[in-house]
Amino acid sequence: MRRTKPPVGWEHVKNCFPVPNELLDFDLPGGSIAVYIFLLRHADRRTGQCHPSTATMAKNLHYCRNTVASYVRLLEERGLIVTEHTKIITKNGIKKNGSLLYTIIPLQKVMEQHYEHQFNALERTTERRKAQAKLAEELGIPKDHIFILQSGDVLEFNDGEAKVSGKVPVGDILVDGLGVGDVGNVVLRDRQHLAEDGIIIVVLTLERRTNRLLAGPDIVSRGFVYVRESEELMDDARKAVSEALEKCLKGRHTDWNKIKLVIRDAMNDYIWKKTKRRPMVIPIIMDVDV
Repeated sequence: MRRTKPPVGWEHVKNCFPVPNELLDFDLPGGSIAVYIFLLRHADRRTGQCHPSTATMAKNLHYCRNTVASYVRLLEERGLIVTEHTKIITKNGIKKNGSLLYTIIPLQKVMEQHYEHQFNALERTTERRKAQAKLAEELGIPKDHIFILQSGDVLEFNDGEAKVSGKVPVGDILVDGLGVGDVGNVVLRDRQHLAEDGIIIVVLTLERRTNRLLAGPDIVSRGFVYVRESEELMDDARKAVSEALEKCLKGRHTDWNKIKLVIRDAMNDYIWKKTKRRPMVIPIIMDVDV
């Protein structure tokens, strides 16, 4: 990381640190960049390590804990950080799960791996196209009629001749069923999350005027655990959500977004402690008149 002069007007600001420009080359969402900067600010300069809790990061960055966890997972996937589980011992001698230990990987090393991965992918693509061209030649197609094109190359046909005449800007277009180009990174990330960890749906019914709990919470799970073999886990999860929900309703919170956030955090905390997994949690609240 090279040192740069502070921007004009910032010369006398002491509590600041440089953020590497290369961070923007990883196509990260703003939330992941915010989490990375938070970790960078709190990391030991010699070891690159820190251990803020997910709750602390969520509070400071104004995200829910599940969102912070997803951004951390994305930083891990890109090779920017490594996480390690820690243990703490209470005064009573009981071992409990502590905060994650975050290690920030030197960016120079990450960039080298990133470029090496891109180069290897390009090399594989080039070799595949050469093999396809060779196959076409073996099938009797004249060599001067075979073109190895890259994405965006313009192949121009004129008076019985063909040539590469230019290049146009292009990007990846994803085809999903009948939709073309309507699936973005957020949708793909959600699908990957569902594929890896499954989904838990928490359903409850509140009285419309008083927010009194009438039914639930009931838990529906898909792709997470086989419910018939994990009844105790689901029952305890239901109790954890019920306790958090009771505290929230006693505080006379009427904002459904706040109630859903409480449910999601309670479920995520319990499931993580018991299984070390983070399924997607979707609270569904129905209101009725009594």
